[in-house]
Amino acid sequence: HADPALIEDPALKARAASERGRLPFDWVDDVRLRFVRWAREDDLQALVEPITVWDVLEALSAQHELDLLPGNVSMPEGGLASVGAHELPVRIAFRSPETAAGRYSIRVDAVSQQSQQDELRRDEMAKAVAESIRFQLPQRGSLAAGVAEDDDDEYGSDDERADE
Repeated sequence: HADPALIEDPALKARAASERGRLPFDWVDDVRLRFVRWAREDDLQALVEPITVWDVLEALSAQHELDLLPGNVSMPEGGLASVGAHELPVRIAFRSPETAAGRYSIRVDAVSQQSQQDELRRDEMAKAVAESIRFQLPQRGSLAAGVAEDDDDEYGSDDERADE
């Protein structure tokens, strides 16, 4: 039987993971954060309020249960002030360096609120067009002609009634 102390030993788990080719914290490289903020009206690529290190730390904690200190995230001075994709270097200190790499990179996507609203409007317009195409009124002329022909068959045409 396996010794429970060895099964729960973090160093052994880390060594086993590294032997498989993936270290325990390699998932940090896969982290993607998305922030939607208002952009300036005169420059739609510039955010009105930049994304701060505190915004990033809060999102990492809430969405990925990764709690870091501000010194662990390399942010530009003044935060992320432009729309687009940003790579942020992250450092995580470990007691034993062989357990994990320690240096990672997370991706932060900054999206303008205006582009979100434009996209929503486009989606609504496309949906409205699709709905209007599906809903078509029957042609009045063809419907009335069909009813008139049915009446003639049932009661006979005017010519046949005149002969009687």
